Amino acid sequence: MLRRIVFRRLLCVVGSLEMVSVSQVSVMCCLLMRTRLMLLGRFKMMACGLFMVLGCLLVVLCTLMSSHLQWFPLCECALRAPYQMSSI
Repeated sequence: MLRRIVFRRLLCVVGSLEMVSVSQVSVMCCLLMRTRLMLLGRFKMMACGLFMVLGCLLVVLCTLMSSHLQWFPLCECALRAPYQMSSI
């Protein structure tokens, strides 16, 4: 059943195709190449923006963790313990 539907759609598409000249094909190839370059450029810009946002998020999280550890009462003991053990 599914194969018949796919085959009928293919026949409809093939039946609706028209002949085009070589110059129209070259124009279409040029437009597709420009579209591909634009998409790649936008993808690169979007990826750089995403990395920038993730970097800012990392800075914020590190700042929050350091301020949390600074006010944590056991932090001083935890930070001093390795130095005291090495001096013994």
